[in-house]
Amino acid sequence: MSLEQVKGYIYKFTNKFNMKELENIDLLKKLAKTIGIKVRSLILLISLALFVLVVLNYGAMIINQIVAFLYPAYMSFKAIESGKTDKHQQWLSYWIVIGFISVVLQPLL
Repeated sequence: MSLEQVKGYIYKFTNKFNMKELENIDLLKKLAKTIGIKVRSLILLISLALFVLVVLNYGAMIINQIVAFLYPAYMSFKAIESGKTDKHQQWLSYWIVIGFISVVLQPLL
């Protein structure tokens, strides 16, 4: 199997997923350009690395931090920049619930 065939399989595989939002993130664009690969290939590599970490039981905390903090923080900043009050309210509610869980419930667990 040649490298071009592998690239073709990766391209076909990644086309099945809607990655347009992720492909517009500047940090991913810069990192992909530095490495010399496409953004969608970088996303696939990151996903594969996280999957391996989870399978090896090392990545649960990383996934937790991404899902519970980094993504909501990113979306909160986007909501602030958009100026839509319904989005502000949605993410403010999220942060209130997360704060409550962190401060009140976590010590009890």
